[in-house]
Amino acid sequence: MIKIPDFFQLNDWEPRKFLRTMVAIHLGVLGVISLDLMGLGIPILRPVIGFFYLTFVPGIIIIRLLKLHKLGVAVTVLLSAGLSLSFLMFSGFFLNLALNFINIKSPLSFWNVFIFIIVMVAILCILSQRIDKLHQYELPYFEISRSSIFLILLPALSIVGTYAVNFHSNNMFIMIMMVLIAIIPILVALDKIPTDLYPLTVVLIALSLLFHNSLISMYITGSDMHLEYYTSNVVINNAYWNSNLFSNLNAMLSIVILPLVYSFFLNLDVTWVFKVIYPIIFSLVPLGLFCVYKHQIKNDKIAFYSVFFFMSFFSFFIEMPSLARQEIAELYFILLIFLSIQDNLNKNIRNILLFIFSASLITSHYGLAYIYAICIIFIFIFSIGRIKSSKMKGLQLPEFNLKKVTINYFFAFYIVFLLLWYINVSSSSSFKSIIQIGDQIYTSVFSDLFNPSTMDSNLLIAIGATDPVFPSLERDVFRVIQFMTQLFIIIGFIKIIIDREFSRLKAEYFYLITVSFIILLLSLLPHISKSLNMTRTYHIALFALSPLFIIGGIFFIEKFIKLINIKNKSKQNYLFLILILGVIVPYFLFNTGFVYELTNDTPTSIYLGMERLKNNNNTILKYNFYGVYTPEQNVYSAKWYYKYKVANKIIYADVHSNSHVLRSYGMIPKNNVYGFFLKHEFDLPKNYYIYLNTLNVCEDTFPFSPRWKVNASGISMLSDKLFTVYSNGCGEIRKQ
Repeated sequence: MIKIPDFFQLNDWEPRKFLRTMVAIHLGVLGVISLDLMGLGIPILRPVIGFFYLTFVPGIIIIRLLKLHKLGVAVTVLLSAGLSLSFLMFSGFFLNLALNFINIKSPLSFWNVFIFIIVMVAILCILSQRIDKLHQYELPYFEISRSSIFLILLPALSIVGTYAVNFHSNNMFIMIMMVLIAIIPILVALDKIPTDLYPLTVVLIALSLLFHNSLISMYITGSDMHLEYYTSNVVINNAYWNSNLFSNLNAMLSIVILPLVYSFFLNLDVTWVFKVIYPIIFSLVPLGLFCVYKHQIKNDKIAFYSVFFFMSFFSFFIEMPSLARQEIAELYFILLIFLSIQDNLNKNIRNILLFIFSASLITSHYGLAYIYAICIIFIFIFSIGRIKSSKMKGLQLPEFNLKKVTINYFFAFYIVFLLLWYINVSSSSSFKSIIQIGDQIYTSVFSDLFNPSTMDSNLLIAIGATDPVFPSLERDVFRVIQFMTQLFIIIGFIKIIIDREFSRLKAEYFYLITVSFIILLLSLLPHISKSLNMTRTYHIALFALSPLFIIGGIFFIEKFIKLINIKNKSKQNYLFLILILGVIVPYFLFNTGFVYELTNDTPTSIYLGMERLKNNNNTILKYNFYGVYTPEQNVYSAKWYYKYKVANKIIYADVHSNSHVLRSYGMIPKNNVYGFFLKHEFDLPKNYYIYLNTLNVCEDTFPFSPRWKVNASGISMLSDKLFTVYSNGCGEIRKQ
C-alpha cells in the first residue's frame, strides 16, 4: 500500500505548504502555456495541468475562504468542482459584460480570459491566506491499494476499447470492461472491496461508462451537442457573447462561457472539451448521489447499489454525454440536494453555497432549472403546512433540515433569479419555451388525462414495456426485468410510508421523492412526455427514487425467502447477492447492449454493435445509427462548404444534416439551412446548394415524410438534376 499527499484536500493543508503548492501550480500553468505558445509544448501535459487547475483550484481556494475543513475527500471534490465551475462561468459573464460596457472589442479573447482568471485566482489565494491562517492542519494522504489499481483499469479499458472500435472495428475490450463492471457489485456484496473505496469505485465506473460512449468517433455524436457546439464556437470565433440572440442555448453559461475557458486553457477544440472534459465532470454526479444516499439511508452498501442502479439506466451513459449543458447542470442539481440535507456545515456557509449553486443551475440548463423550481415550490408549500400537520395525532412527519426562514429566502431568491435571467437573456427564449410547455401540460391534464389511448408509445419503449420494431426473446426478458425494477421502486415507496421510515429522512429528500413520483405520473401524459423527453425525465426521477429500488427489492426477496423457508446466516449479504444476480447485473447488461451483442440480436448500442449496424440492410437501423454517429466524410464536406460557400447562401439538406453536422462543423446559422423530405414528385429548389451525407450517398437513403420513414432509392432521383461541386466519396455538395 502506497501513501501519497492528497491534492484533492488542499483545503486541509498547512497554510505555508498550501501557498507554496498554489504558487507551483500557477507557475506550472503559465509554463506549459508558454511552451505551447513557443511551439515547444509537451503533448497531454497542458490539458492535464489545465484541467486540474480550472476544475478544482478556484473551488479549493474558495472553500478555504469559507473556512471549511475536514470535509472528507468526496465532499471536498464535489464542492471544489462545483465552486470552480461557478467561478469560471460567472467570471466569463462579468468579463464580457464589463469590457463590452467600456467598448473594448473582443472581450472574451484568449488573453483577456487567461489574464483575468489567473489574476482573480491569485487574489483569492492571497485572501485565503489572510482569512484562514489560524487553523491547525494535518497533511492528508491518499492510499493506493491493489483494489484501487484494479478499479483504475476500468477507464483505461474504456479508452483502449473505444480506440479499438474506432480504428480496428474491434469491441472486445469494451465487452471485457462491461463484464468487469458487472462483477463489481458481486465483489461489494462479498466484502472484497473496502467500504472506503466505494466513492472511488462509483466515479471510475461512471467514467468508464461515459467514455465508452463519448470517445466513439473522432467527432461529436448525438443531436443536441451539434447545436451546443455551434453556439459555443460562435462565442469563441467572435470573442464575444451576444446575450440578445434568440436561442435557448445562448442563455446557458455552461455552453457559451465554460467551453471557451477550457478550450483556451487546455488548447483543445470544443469537440474534445465536450467529449473528454464534460464526461469527467459529469462522473462526479454519481459521487454526489452516493454521499446523499449514504447520509439518508445510513447504509454504505445500499447507497452503492442505489448509485449502480442509477448508472445502469441507459440514459446516464447514452443520452447524457450528448447533452453538455445537462451534464453540468446535474452536478449542481445533486449539490443542491446534498446541501439541503447536510447538517454538518455551518448554516450561514451552507446558505451561501445554496445561493451560488442555484444560480449556477439556472444558468446551466433551463429544463433542469424548471424541474428544480417545481421541487422547491413543493417543499415550500409543505414547509408552510408542516406545523399544522404535525399536530395531528399519531403523525410523525420528517423534520426539515433547513430552517423555515432559509426556505423562504431561498425560494424567493431562486424564483426571482430564474425569472430575471430567462426573461432578460437571449430575448426571453427560455422563458417562452417553458410557457409553451406549461400550455401543453394544461392541455394534457384537462384533455388527455383519462384517455389511455393517447399514451405516448415512446414512454412504453422507455420503460421496456414494448419494442414494436424488433421483437425478440431477449427483449421479452428485458421487459420483465424492467417491470421488476418499477415494481421494486413502488414497493420501496410503500414500505417507507407504512413502516414510517420516511420520518428518519430529511423532509427535503422525502418530498423530493414525492415530487419525482408526481413528475413521472405527469410524464404519462403524451404532450408532456414529448416535451420533456420521457427517458431523460425518468433519469432525473432516479436521483430520488434509486434507493427505493434497493429497499423494495430487498423487502420483496426477504418475504419470498420466508415464504419458502430458506435460512442463511449472512442474511443481508445473501439478500444482496440474490438482488444483484437476479436483477441488477442483468439490468445493467441489457441496458448497455451487452446481451444483444452476445446473442447476436439486433444491436441497441452503436458502441458495441457498430460494425453490425453499418453492414445491416435494415434502413431504419441505419437511419437511427447515422442520426447519432458522425462519419468523417460528413464533417469534411460541411467544413468545405463553410470555407468556400457564398456569403449568406442557402443550403438544403435532409433532416439529419439540418440539425447536425451543418450546424456544428459547417457553422451555418439556423436561417441558412433548410431540411427537406425527398418525395417522388419533389420539386428541387433552384440556385441553392444541396448537402448530401453518408446516409444519402453511400446508403442511398433519404427521409421522405414527416413520419420519419425512409426511402432507400432516392439518390437516383437527384443524379440527373444536380451537378456535384464537392465529393469525398460519401459526402457531397451539389447544385442545380
